[in-house]
Amino acid sequence: MLTLACILGHRRIVAGHFIDNPASGRVLRKAGLCPTGEIAARFSRGRGEVVGSVIHAIELGQSQECDDGPVMRAA
Repeated sequence: MLTLACILGHRRIVAGHFIDNPASGRVLRKAGLCPTGEIAARFSRGRGEVVGSVIHAIELGQSQECDDGPVMRAA
């Protein structure tokens, strides 16, 4: 399957969610991304301060399985 990210030459997609928002992490995992174990400091405009962000990533073109079981790919 040819995706826009592959056409543009991207092999890895990285995203994150704020630590206090685990629902966003579930959305990222359902989309196929897995937590990397990294927590980065990111500025939250809504909070007006720097907050910890859990980083997720996916390697395109490879099968991916997170530690908490197989991921569900978005259709």
